[in-house]
Amino acid sequence: VAVTVLLGIAIDVALVLAGWSLTVNLEASDSAAIAVLQWSGALGLIALIAWRFRAGALKSGYEDLLSNVRPLAAPLWSRVTRGRSAAGVLSLRTPLGRGVWGVALLVFVGSGFVIVPPGSVGYGRLFGEVVWRDKPPGLHYFAPRPFMAADAWPVREVKSLMSEAPLEYLSGDLNLLALSVDVQYRVRDPYLFHYRTQAPERILADAVKARLRAFVAAHRLDDLLNAQRVALEDEVRALFEQAQHAAPLLAAVELVKVGLRAIHPVDEAMNSFREISSSQEDRERIVVDAQRFMVSLVPQAHGNAVYETQQAEGAAFRKTTQSAAEAEAIRTVSAAVRTAPVVLQNMLWRERMETALANREKIIVPSRRSQERFALWKRRGNDSENNHAQD
Repeated sequence: VAVTVLLGIAIDVALVLAGWSLTVNLEASDSAAIAVLQWSGALGLIALIAWRFRAGALKSGYEDLLSNVRPLAAPLWSRVTRGRSAAGVLSLRTPLGRGVWGVALLVFVGSGFVIVPPGSVGYGRLFGEVVWRDKPPGLHYFAPRPFMAADAWPVREVKSLMSEAPLEYLSGDLNLLALSVDVQYRVRDPYLFHYRTQAPERILADAVKARLRAFVAAHRLDDLLNAQRVALEDEVRALFEQAQHAAPLLAAVELVKVGLRAIHPVDEAMNSFREISSSQEDRERIVVDAQRFMVSLVPQAHGNAVYETQQAEGAAFRKTTQSAAEAEAIRTVSAAVRTAPVVLQNMLWRERMETALANREKIIVPSRRSQERFALWKRRGNDSENNHAQD
């Protein structure tokens, strides 16, 4: 057995010096066949051990060990205890007693050594009072235990203030809402946080709740659910930034992150709130549609008014121009008539004849003798064959 133990230790030392490592998987295999083999081997080994113990292997092995140790241990025990049995172990007059007391003294004195792990700061308490503060990572000696107690606090550890369930608050318009905020912080002064304050986590949580309660009470529910979400997180940040002088505990922590996890009406009022929200959305939609329609009508009406005005102005300009042209034409004709009245008489005569002799075949020819005009037409029925009219 001793040879096997020494050989195993030698193999372990050789592996460590060579930098090698052996990974041992003690978990059950995912393969069914391998699992059956493992369990079969384990049960077989247990059965073999039980059978050997039942056959007396344990008893004979123990007796063989005692028979080999007694001839060597008896003279050595007598020498170190000076012939004393139990008293020689603790007596200072025996080598064994002095060795035991020396080891006990070394253990007592060495219990004052403290190792502060990396990323932490060490504190030592003597009879419950903090005596050693802000010890950097490494080996330090405070005082022997049990008179001393040592603590190592991580300086970069991030803690969280988060309730298991959302808390209920009353908004400014007397509506209940459920709110949950995740506040992450880091301890900046472990001495003030751990040794000068009782229940610091509860104090921080109460301060955050009070700030949230005041902020929620000053705003309406709709604003909190929509526009004021970022402002709510900023309010919690302001608590840690502005109240450090008023509250020493807030100066002992460093805010890392503020996150709004959930904000909604309470479960009992959720259905009513959804109906109200739907009605408000319909109202807003109707108002927006009306405004959009009004905005589209105003330019159209303005354009129609301009169009009608321009049409009226154009019609007035056309009538005025036409009337002026007709008047000018009448004046021109009147001036021409005054200068040549015979031409007007001929024109009036032709118009009269066209009216009087309507629906008749007629020929208007000038007279060779007098250059005056006369008309010839045919009669119908028993009328004379030729008639004439002369001016």
